[in-house]
Amino acid sequence: MTESSAKASSDFECQRGDALTLQPFVVHIWLSHRQCFANSDLFKRTVLSRYAPVQPSDWRFESGVHGKPALVDPPVPLTFNVSHSRERLACAVALDLPLGVDLEYRHPDRELMRVARRYFQREEVKVLESLPEQSKRDHFYDLWTLKESAVKARGEALPTGLGSRGFAILQTAGVDRIHTAGAIQADERFWLFDLDSEYRLSLCALSQEISAVDFFHYTTQAVPLQLVPRAASADTQDS
Repeated sequence: MTESSAKASSDFECQRGDALTLQPFVVHIWLSHRQCFANSDLFKRTVLSRYAPVQPSDWRFESGVHGKPALVDPPVPLTFNVSHSRERLACAVALDLPLGVDLEYRHPDRELMRVARRYFQREEVKVLESLPEQSKRDHFYDLWTLKESAVKARGEALPTGLGSRGFAILQTAGVDRIHTAGAIQADERFWLFDLDSEYRLSLCALSQEISAVDFFHYTTQAVPLQLVPRAASADTQDS
């Protein structure tokens, strides 16, 4: 994916004011603050109602084996995934496309290495141990959000699935690329975003054909955001 294809694209159309048309192989990620919603359930219901003539309270859900929610008999084949951390909410939406999104606040007091030694692969831990403190924190949340987005996209069990995948972020021709190891499937694609200095977000989509990832900030209208991934899968082709 090129930088331009990760920005708010022209692949959506605003209809009847707030309604959005979602194109195949395009992912929409909605961001909001907790002060706007009583809980993440209301947030996801409100976001989904942007894409179909369904009241937020009328959506029905079912859970997979490990608790991943999915829509029951939706009028549009929407798939979604939700994440929240401290004051932020995120909801990824696509058409008939498994997704996993993870949003994390980079907590300054978290015992990073204790967590990493429990859930990360050996090579990931070695890299973290070699980094200065601030870089260590940044890289930890890169790895954590990538791992959790992958597990959520597959509907696997947390936290046991975290250690089955390994990640490295390496620079190629001046561009950060996400390299993978372990139980990675051929159709998994990853993007890593810095929302600001405090929050990291990763997206995993189970398709090789993603054409755009569009961000929106939730207000009373759909407000596109200009966010470019800091890193993407190493085998994501630029166009």
